[in-house]
Amino acid sequence: ALATQLQAERGNPVGGFEEASPRVLPLRFTASGSEYFRIWVVNLLLTVVTLGLYLPFARARQLRYFHENTLIDGAPLAFHGDPWKMLRGYLIIGAALLIYLAGSQFAPLLAAGAALLGTLAWPWLLCSALRFRLGQTSWRGLRFGFVGTVAEAYRVFLPLIVLLGTVLALSPILAPDAPAEGELAAPPVWLIGLFLTAMLGLYACGPWILLRLMRYRLDHCTFAGEQSRLEGVRVRDLWKLGAKSMLLMIAAGLGIGLLSMAASMVLPPAMFVLGPLAYLALVTLMMAYSGARMQNLLWNHVRSRHLSFASQLSFSALWGLLLKNAVLTGLTLGLYWPFAAVAAARMKLEAMSITTDCPVEHFLGTPATREPGAIGEAADDLLGIDVAF
Repeated sequence: ALATQLQAERGNPVGGFEEASPRVLPLRFTASGSEYFRIWVVNLLLTVVTLGLYLPFARARQLRYFHENTLIDGAPLAFHGDPWKMLRGYLIIGAALLIYLAGSQFAPLLAAGAALLGTLAWPWLLCSALRFRLGQTSWRGLRFGFVGTVAEAYRVFLPLIVLLGTVLALSPILAPDAPAEGELAAPPVWLIGLFLTAMLGLYACGPWILLRLMRYRLDHCTFAGEQSRLEGVRVRDLWKLGAKSMLLMIAAGLGIGLLSMAASMVLPPAMFVLGPLAYLALVTLMMAYSGARMQNLLWNHVRSRHLSFASQLSFSALWGLLLKNAVLTGLTLGLYWPFAAVAAARMKLEAMSITTDCPVEHFLGTPATREPGAIGEAADDLLGIDVAF
């Protein structure tokens, strides 16, 4: 109301700014590896002692620490999630996961049915997770939000549900358990053809499905009246990224393999060291290249009415960091992992910036939203749904 009154007195239209010069809001990450190590150790011990029941409390504590150390224009983010509410969601998702794991050991058809039901529930889980995570995040007292609907999520995921559902449904039929006597009956040719068609469809439509998912996630984030949108990214951009990643993997694999073989011929025992290092180098190379290029591709095309984003994450710097993290985590039997997580988060976040064409004081309020459910947050951890932008 104050902003509206001031603009009216100056003769500006509501939401307009005379001679507004763009201002960059830098991102800083101030977390410490040693501080997070202490949090991580306590979380790990309590999770083990409570047989996993402490997991949502550990997750809330971790998110709160990372949020509080993420500074935008000098002001930290805040996480308000209630771990007791998260616990109910974790119990539901955990019970479903245990049923699936038990069924996969004793009843493959039951496990396939459970996986199919999980695929059908995936869009709802993702929508719930996005609503919870963003709805429980704030900056300068203002809450973020997610306005995507479950119906939109199902429309986005429909091609994936059909293709992946076909693969899951046909897998136990085409690979049944061997009977006690006699040989396996050959499955019908049309079933094999349908299975292969679905598999090829998943590969061929992968970039298109991924872009639909990214648009759903990034077109519905809100903050103080702003709503983000992803513009200018095309399916062929993802195809190019995938093709370059594949060529890089082949070239790097051949090069690393030849160097390892040459070194082992000169000094055979060196193969025991060079082999694992070569594998780590190849894996981290692919993670760094695809991760850096994807972050830059997406966030350089995200904007809202008064905000735009930029990302300049260096592939080579990220590769060096990931390789260092992998080696040190292995040498310390996992104890370096908290330091690695903090270092990776710092590099990815500080490679980004936000530009606004209006004063920060313009963002004075946000519409009230209902309390989001915590089941989606459990799905984020236990089922690997990634919503931590």
